[in-house]
Amino acid sequence: MTFETLTRTQVKFYCENGYLAMENRIPNDVMDAVRDEIARFNDEARSFEVIK
Repeated sequence: MTFETLTRTQVKFYCENGYLAMENRIPNDVMDAVRDEIARFNDEARSFEVIK
């Protein structure tokens, strides 16, 4: 496993904005599995009857 150190610019951005977007850090196969699971939850939620 490799680790990255944030640059001063990244730290400054985080301190000023409260977030830092770091692209391509999670492998595509993991993201695909997460998306599939979210889709499954959405499909299941749509099947519930709304009671008013």
